[in-house]
Amino acid sequence: MSFVELRGITKSYGSANVLDGIDLSIEEGEFVSLLGPSGCGKTTTLRIVAGFDRADAGSLEVAGERLDDVPAHKRNIGVVFQHYALFPHMTVSQNVAFGLRERKVGKREIVTRVQEALDTVQMGGVGQRMPAALSGGQQQRIALARALVIRPRVLLLDESLGALDKRLRTDMQVELRRIQREHGITTIFVTHDQEEALTLSDRIAVMDAGRILQFDTPAASYQTPSSPYVAAALGEANILTGRARATRAGEAELTGAADGTAPPVPFAHRSPLRDGAACTLVLRPQDVRVHPDDPGAGRWTGRIRFVSFAGSMSHLIVDAYGQQLKVQVPQDAEHAFELREGQQVGLSWASSRVHAIPGGVDAQDAEAIAAIDGGADDLDARGTVAADSGR
Repeated sequence: MSFVELRGITKSYGSANVLDGIDLSIEEGEFVSLLGPSGCGKTTTLRIVAGFDRADAGSLEVAGERLDDVPAHKRNIGVVFQHYALFPHMTVSQNVAFGLRERKVGKREIVTRVQEALDTVQMGGVGQRMPAALSGGQQQRIALARALVIRPRVLLLDESLGALDKRLRTDMQVELRRIQREHGITTIFVTHDQEEALTLSDRIAVMDAGRILQFDTPAASYQTPSSPYVAAALGEANILTGRARATRAGEAELTGAADGTAPPVPFAHRSPLRDGAACTLVLRPQDVRVHPDDPGAGRWTGRIRFVSFAGSMSHLIVDAYGQQLKVQVPQDAEHAFELREGQQVGLSWASSRVHAIPGGVDAQDAEAIAAIDGGADDLDARGTVAADSGR
């Protein structure tokens, strides 16, 4: 049995079905991220584990103990929110000690454990300062110390890095992972940031519309997504749809992609594909190679619509056969600085880098993927995407 077990968890608010039979098994010491758009159910899942909300149906166990009827303050679960919720009238030490006082821990032990918690988050010298005198990053560390000081069985983080600027957020990701690994705390982290989920997690649960679409390691989720939505939710992706045409064992081609005039796209497939069946291919931008001097050397030819310099690489959008392909070109690549808008180029890729998903992309999938591609900060997609790729 896993350390944290959610079985068949459902939750509704009025007519709105927020969770639709969530099953989740988390191992002891594991760092798991719940990733998805606003309204997908990830925060509700976290609140049910914490005991702030009660599921309509299903069961929750931690370390083999059934917690459905156990109140939040008796679960020994630490929670860190996005906006920290520090008491402004208390010193840092008093804030960190709050949970211990509520648990009637002795004064001498409180002093020792508070100092240990502050040292853990590298804030040992600020115990007598007030929260208002601290930076956002320092307040985040104090909130984490307050959660850790009770020595929780499970640590819950609800968008807890979301209020930090990019550089501080990156620093705190490293610090958070260090603390979690050193103490072996089972951690559930809610985020809408795909890069954050990929960086921090042992496993990621990609959620939408109250369901878990895929629960796997970052590498497996990124390289072999179970649906077009999961592919788009975990980084930039070119989504090509058409019909599969078997060529030889272990290989196939996608025909009818884009406007129907595109050359076939070879891909390696790992499961049986019926000849002529609808198929979706996922091609990551960094796996596309650009041929500016010899467009005919590529599998496809196209014209650069947009070039964006981004430090270590350039981001391209290339019009090809009715499709806008996203391409990433490292700055140390040959001809990287010569690429310009309006230029005709060839595009190529290794068939082994193309991931095939049986089935097409329906209207809801397309709407959800378009919302992600539109750059919404919270992946505010409203479409329902099934993990069953055979539909």
